[in-house]
Amino acid sequence: MPFQEGSIRIERDFYPVIHNPKTARKVMLDLEDKLPSSLRAKLEAQSTTVPVVSMQKGASLHEAVNSLLSRLGFQSLTPDRPVVIQDRGIGIQAKGEWMVTTPEESGGKQEVFVISLTNPLGRTPDYLRDYLSSRGMNLKEILLPSPFLSPVSLAPLRSGGRGGGEIERWPRDKALLVDAFLKSYQITFSTGQQISVPLREGIRLDTKVDRFFEFGGKKVALLFRSDDAKRGLLDGEGIAAFDLDLESLSSRDVIARLLQTVGERTAYREHRFAATEGGAKDRLLLTVSGFFLPDRSTLLTDREIPKDLLQFFAEKGIRVVYFQ
Repeated sequence: MPFQEGSIRIERDFYPVIHNPKTARKVMLDLEDKLPSSLRAKLEAQSTTVPVVSMQKGASLHEAVNSLLSRLGFQSLTPDRPVVIQDRGIGIQAKGEWMVTTPEESGGKQEVFVISLTNPLGRTPDYLRDYLSSRGMNLKEILLPSPFLSPVSLAPLRSGGRGGGEIERWPRDKALLVDAFLKSYQITFSTGQQISVPLREGIRLDTKVDRFFEFGGKKVALLFRSDDAKRGLLDGEGIAAFDLDLESLSSRDVIARLLQTVGERTAYREHRFAATEGGAKDRLLLTVSGFFLPDRSTLLTDREIPKDLLQFFAEKGIRVVYFQ
């Protein structure tokens, strides 16, 4: 390094130098706080691009890293708020011990770095890390050593390639959507079933219902048009009748009522899925709106899921069904 009296040689084994190529900034680490303050002042006065960061006794790891990152030109983000990426119907939330943005580049995009201390079980799969990196979020995970970990647990995570899952698509036509739903529950049903119900003594009414089946020991009729009179007659015969006015209901509403019909207690809302096992499970979350049926490991959604993220649901054993 240039020095007033000539030059000074510093062994990197004792004083490592960290370089940020994007800003051409360099930082010297004084790991044991042994650099004399007078020499440090002269170094920083002679070479303002190489400040010294001392690891002072009593300083926490977080304080030391924050100091280092700021000297390298990174800007810290609020630690209690996750970094969020929205890609079509999927949201991705990431947290770390340190979250920073890179210095802005002329004509380039600003990137975010999320740095975490983790164990092998908490590592993010390679395909997911690559996907996030392509969208400006870089996950940097530092594995913590443990005497209890076996060599097998340190094996690299499988990557599996892109698009390791498939989405099942239900028809846009609402009558066919009803049929697809019933088939997914392996319910045998009839279409246009003729049912005879008494009106009064000696008089019976022959009427049709749109879908008729038995479920949970009960007879169920689905009516594709609201008909209070018919529903009352069917209820009197011990047949549970449900209105599904296909002309006025959206596909989402149709599925919500069908779920109620088969006894599922769920609602259309945003669901969160942890990307890693062990440790802080809220460190990396995928969010998607829809109906989630945990007992059936099924997600019914009308939100578009990027193809590169289908593998995530496949590895979680979640069947994804898309409706329109």
